[in-house]
Amino acid sequence: VQLLSRPDGWLGKDFEWVVGAYYVDGEGGFENIFLRPASDLVGIVTDPIIDQLPIDSPLRDTLLDVLDPLSTAGEPNVLARGAVGTESLSGFAQATWFATDWLNLTLGGRYQDEDRFLTFADTSVFLVSPDANRGPGAVPTGVTIPLFNYELQKSNSKNFSSKAVISVTPEDGKLVYLSRSTGFKSATYNVINIYSPPSFVRPEEVTSYELGFKADFFGSALRLNSAIFRNEIKDKQAAFVSLISGGAVALLNAERATINGAEFDMTLLPFIDSNPGFALTANGAYLDAKYDKYSDGRGFGEFDGIYRQGQDFSGQKIERTPKFSGSVGANQVFEAGSDGEAEFGLDLYHNSGFYFSAENKDNYRQDAYTLLNGRLSYLYMPWDVRVTVFGKNLTNEFYRVALFETDFGILSTRAYERQYGLTVDWKF
Repeated sequence: VQLLSRPDGWLGKDFEWVVGAYYVDGEGGFENIFLRPASDLVGIVTDPIIDQLPIDSPLRDTLLDVLDPLSTAGEPNVLARGAVGTESLSGFAQATWFATDWLNLTLGGRYQDEDRFLTFADTSVFLVSPDANRGPGAVPTGVTIPLFNYELQKSNSKNFSSKAVISVTPEDGKLVYLSRSTGFKSATYNVINIYSPPSFVRPEEVTSYELGFKADFFGSALRLNSAIFRNEIKDKQAAFVSLISGGAVALLNAERATINGAEFDMTLLPFIDSNPGFALTANGAYLDAKYDKYSDGRGFGEFDGIYRQGQDFSGQKIERTPKFSGSVGANQVFEAGSDGEAEFGLDLYHNSGFYFSAENKDNYRQDAYTLLNGRLSYLYMPWDVRVTVFGKNLTNEFYRVALFETDFGILSTRAYERQYGLTVDWKF
């Protein structure tokens, strides 16, 4: 629920404001993650886990006593379940004061009180009967044996996030602003833990500073937006994948991280009088992103690929943060008959490369790549129908959109190769 100001309403002449509240009650998680590690459950899953456990660990005995007999008695499958519930109530307000015709001040805040709790978290073994029907569509029969039933933990987080902006308009078409804001990402639990209790993930908090400039030049022939910024992150939530670590997908907290950067975007109409349909565009971003302190990271050895915890990734680059990325483009719109309009465009995107993991290993790195895209469209104005032919990644550049290492090797997803397509857009 929210209440908004109106220009002709209360305080509307000097202020623009909003107040409101937000409530959410929900649940999310996984029901019966189904693991079938071939027929040798002990050899593939249990042995690596046992190797990580102390000799006197009760869990070692449980795994050997329960799983080992099952693996020889039938076809064992691990079923892992886990879900996190959320109940959150927050209130927020923000106001901009038009102090003068060239100075605006903005203040805002949001207070949030949130409960995060486990609604269920357990692991069991489903033993398929040796004589079960294996035909297409057959439902396997067997017996489910509870293995671990974890305590339903609960946590509460309270947070106040704020925003403050000073913006100055030295002349028409130009704006300079300075802002400070804080943000909050909720706490959660790693619920898919095969053999250990769900672990708590602390909330992530960010403090951001930004100095920006927006301006039009030469009678709006050139529009330029630019900014420099700094993000200070506390308890950054970083993802990791490992069965041996206790779960399939886990979030870890890195104590401190910092991102310093600069960005810009530009639109230029070089022939605004003689050819207003021709436009050049450019944008770019520079990032210096690193973990200032990350003392309990997890990963796989550089040379042996063995899972290890308690690694120090302090000083490493933050994953998926290229040092430079940007694009340039050209677009031409022109008349096509008395009832039509055609448009042709090309754009070139470059990414300097990045790491997929805080480990910063070479086989976790996406090298630099450049993409060329193009499009040609025709708009028939009486029907408001636009037909577009497009091509993406025209040079057939190889790059990956995802990559992560597991206990059994590296999994990666490559991006699409060269694509061509046709779209029809009809507004009626």
